[in-house]
Amino acid sequence: MNFPRDQYEAAQAVGMRAGQRFRRIVLPQIVRVSLPGLVNEMSLLIKVTPVLAVIGVVDITRAAVRIGAQTYEPLPPFLVAVALYAPIVFALVSLQRWIERRQVVAEAAA
Repeated sequence: MNFPRDQYEAAQAVGMRAGQRFRRIVLPQIVRVSLPGLVNEMSLLIKVTPVLAVIGVVDITRAAVRIGAQTYEPLPPFLVAVALYAPIVFALVSLQRWIERRQVVAEAAA
C-alpha cells in the first residue's frame, strides 16, 4: 500500500518518530483496507477446518456427513453443524463491525 508523501512529511513536522507514524498513520489505513478480507478468510477457515480439533473432537462437518449417510437424512446433521459454526462466524463479523465503527468515530474526531 502506498501512502502519500505529505502524510509522512506532516507527521515529521509535528515531531512523530517512526514508530508513532506507523501506529497512528499507516496502521489505521492498513486495518481499514484489509479487515474485511481478513474476517472473510477467518470465517472460511473456521468453516472448512475442524473448530474443536484442538481438544480432540471429531471434525463437525465430517461427523455430519457420516451421520447423514447412516440415517439417510443429511439435512438434520448439517443443520446442527450450522448451529455450531454460525455463532463463531457471527462473533467474528460482529468484531469486524465494532472495529470499523471505532475507526469511523476516531476518523470523525480527528
